[in-house]
Amino acid sequence: MIWQKQNRPGRIFKEPQMSFLIFACPKSGTTWLQQLLSHHPDAVCAESRAFGDYYDSKSLRTPHLTLEKYTSILSQYFAPGVDALKPEAATFYRTLLFNWLDTLAVTTKAAVNKRVYGEKFTPYQATADHALNILREYHPDLKFVNLTRDGRDVIVSGTVQWLNLRLRQAPPDEHEAFEKPLREHTIPPADFNMFLDYWLDAVRAGLKARRFFRHYLHLSYENFIEAPLHQTTKLLEFLGLDADSRTVDSCVQATAFNKLSGGRQRGDEDTHSFFRKGVVGDWKNWLSPEQQRVFEDRAGDLLKALGY
Repeated sequence: MIWQKQNRPGRIFKEPQMSFLIFACPKSGTTWLQQLLSHHPDAVCAESRAFGDYYDSKSLRTPHLTLEKYTSILSQYFAPGVDALKPEAATFYRTLLFNWLDTLAVTTKAAVNKRVYGEKFTPYQATADHALNILREYHPDLKFVNLTRDGRDVIVSGTVQWLNLRLRQAPPDEHEAFEKPLREHTIPPADFNMFLDYWLDAVRAGLKARRFFRHYLHLSYENFIEAPLHQTTKLLEFLGLDADSRTVDSCVQATAFNKLSGGRQRGDEDTHSFFRKGVVGDWKNWLSPEQQRVFEDRAGDLLKALGY
């Protein structure tokens, strides 16, 4: 039976089923926290990237398509003869989108026998502000975790990942074009600019979220590396999850860098691994003086606001 309420007409569930969100720029440690939280006996952290008007069929890995974009595409042909279901019926399609997300959450919780569902969310390019607004509409009381990382390290980590994705798809005679910057620790200009834009967009939205959500927690990648037990305790308590010392230690140990990287210690670099190095400040070994100057000009205010 569909649940009805004045401010949520047509919503299937009495309450939104996604209770928390880890919001960050890509390459800020969200995969680490996603796995850490999913090791908790009561929680699962997934990723649907539900929100954002974004579609890219030629992504380097898999097509990038949000649930929101699919809903928009669906509206163009779903039921053209029914006035209440035409593309301009925004309320219906927004409700449908929220119900899909809630159904995804409920189905996932049942599959893993856990009571708390949340997601990590790294917004696609130029969609962070929009995603923030629709997240607030979906769940005003969402527990919003804003995870930040020094943007200069984000650029390095993101560039290395993209170089590796292109390397795997390139014919053998083009491998050197991608191996060379990996070997020489250099950042191609196009990648530098792309990941800087990614970081600026996501970080500005994440800081703005403090005004949108009363349940708001700001964490940093750097603090998690420095004090994983303390930061994990803070995170679990914020999410309303058991945070006794045994549970915290179990989550931290299960997602230690040596476990995620296949046996390497932090600082032991593998430029072809998703978990490349796991250290803070490696940008000093990669960014050119000119790139450091450009970053300071475009993002120095945010670095200061974040305490870097």
